[in-house]
Amino acid sequence: DTVHRSLVSGDPFSIKYRMRRFDGAYRWVDGRAEPLRDQNGGITQWYVISVDIDDEMRAQEALRDRERELSQLVDIVPSLLWRLDPEGTPAFFNQRLIDFLGLDINDMETQGPSRLAAFIDAAIHPDDAAGLTEALQHSFATGERFAKQYRLRRADGVYRWVKGSAEPLRDENGQIIQWYGLTHDIDDQLRIQEELRESERSLWQIVETLPAMIDCAAPDGEPIYRNPQLRDFLGYKLEELDGTGKTRLDATLDAGVHPDDVAEVKENYAHSLRTGEPYARRHRLRRFDGEYRWVETRAAPMRNAEGVIVQWNVICLDIDAEVRAEEDLRQARE
Repeated sequence: DTVHRSLVSGDPFSIKYRMRRFDGAYRWVDGRAEPLRDQNGGITQWYVISVDIDDEMRAQEALRDRERELSQLVDIVPSLLWRLDPEGTPAFFNQRLIDFLGLDINDMETQGPSRLAAFIDAAIHPDDAAGLTEALQHSFATGERFAKQYRLRRADGVYRWVKGSAEPLRDENGQIIQWYGLTHDIDDQLRIQEELRESERSLWQIVETLPAMIDCAAPDGEPIYRNPQLRDFLGYKLEELDGTGKTRLDATLDAGVHPDDVAEVKENYAHSLRTGEPYARRHRLRRFDGEYRWVETRAAPMRNAEGVIVQWNVICLDIDAEVRAEEDLRQARE
């Protein structure tokens, strides 16, 4: 059809088609024809050239197949992927990002830097827009990697926290030719972290306000925390025990436990640290004013999922009045 049209019209033609080689194999060729005309404009000859482009066509088809595979891979990656040109104009969103935003970058009418500004206005939380713009402009100006957390508007209007990062792609001369970006939805993760922090704050408030003396120690028994009630009772801070030439545990016991009780207390502590068994004992503890008061100390190990001790939790109750009452009762009975 193409040849016949050209013969009728006298127009040149160019067409790619498959030509049968002598061995029966069909190979793609690029056929082109031009008419030679006489001085009156009449066609005297047609000159045709056919170039074997089969290898080129197969390479192009392989490239298209690879591009389709890469495009499918980009769309199934469980992340939001995007691309910017060297000036920062959005040039590509993967399908997950389009679905997340309910917005296709190809539908945006603006071009150039204004397209990025329009996208930020439409998709970024107003409180985060200025900071995000500043971070992006810094990366565009310096070529440095971009990374920032911000809130992104989902298609249903809900803003969700995301973590975005982008790296520049450079040519052989070091010039930036594209920016490739990756965005993760971290909203659920941040909410869980905030709930954990709130739970931790609540637990610490309980520990700080509980009417009991509480101490936390490392797996080897070294004290790492004391609540205000214990600090006020003893009258000194843990840091004051450093530099004494003793471990914090030994320094604590020597400074606080009554001389008549300290040997057995150390022995009991050592047994618990060695075996992992809970500890419970009554002994006298020196108060900040120098008075020794009877206390009941209980310690229990806290273990991780593998059963390894990660911390010792200790509670100390002032039972001096109870012990003295028992002593008075014993003496009265005698």
